[in-house]
Amino acid sequence: MNESATIAMTASAPEKKRGFWQRRLLDPLLGFLAQGVTPSQLSRAISLAVLCGLFPFLGATTLLTLGMGLALRLNQSVMQTINYLLSGVQLLMIPVYVQLGAMILGASADDFSVGLMLETLREGSFMDFLRQFGMAGWYGFLAWLITAPLVVAVAFITVSPLINRLAAKWAKQGAES
Repeated sequence: MNESATIAMTASAPEKKRGFWQRRLLDPLLGFLAQGVTPSQLSRAISLAVLCGLFPFLGATTLLTLGMGLALRLNQSVMQTINYLLSGVQLLMIPVYVQLGAMILGASADDFSVGLMLETLREGSFMDFLRQFGMAGWYGFLAWLITAPLVVAVAFITVSPLINRLAAKWAKQGAES
């Protein structure tokens, strides 16, 4: 190679590896903002999806989220995604709701266990399941209903600034392009 020849090389910055949350949550939210969904609408959809996702009945959260979204004309994609992401948290919250509901009613739910509930649902009849866990369901529902305004308020207060910041960042990037 001729030493007098110079080779100009332009190196582009390596693209940042995008993580799970970036690909699965932030990118879709940015997409909704780009389509004209307002930050307030997104925050409301997320907050109500959190409430629906914590509903203490297995298998009912998808329908509850669907109904809430349709009734209030909220973004179903956002709501169902949040609902899906909260499925593990829902399992953790069921005993909390059952114990809280029992405490409110002055009852006892000491023998309640999610593991036993799942086992009975899998191996027993539906009537056996209802006989064994029917009252626990009422306790959980009562506690969920009583805590619903607080859950929505905390979720909205937490999510709104994040969504507003995301919208501002998106608007700034759009203006620079």
